[in-house]
Amino acid sequence: MIAQVLMGAGAVALAAYGIVAGVRSSKETAKRRGTPVEWDPRFPQDAFLEVVNKTAQKLPRVYASGADGLIVTIHVKSNSGLTSWEAEVDFCDYGRLTGKYWIISENSQSPIPQALADTIVAEVHARLGVQTPVA
Repeated sequence: MIAQVLMGAGAVALAAYGIVAGVRSSKETAKRRGTPVEWDPRFPQDAFLEVVNKTAQKLPRVYASGADGLIVTIHVKSNSGLTSWEAEVDFCDYGRLTGKYWIISENSQSPIPQALADTIVAEVHARLGVQTPVA
């Protein structure tokens, strides 16, 4: 009986920790994304938009793309072509374009958002003179 009570208390504690961690993460994300963008003169906003658009055009099934600051949104046709889905690649690292990114996608199985992000990061690193680690 005592073991069951302790297990129940442990489960409640873990759930509470998960909720607190989620709230902290959400607040940190809002803070990170809310920081005003500071464009590097070596890679200004118009250059970033150009890279985003050229990269999106090369990806299969991407039919629209756009960027609001450092947040890129793509619209992708499904494999069947009957529906579409959206993904967001967030390059806003506290207002700076560093090569870090976060992906939110309606289709977590698709490699398309990751391919977009990795291609953009390679271009960012090339223009900013950052060495990209070899896998």
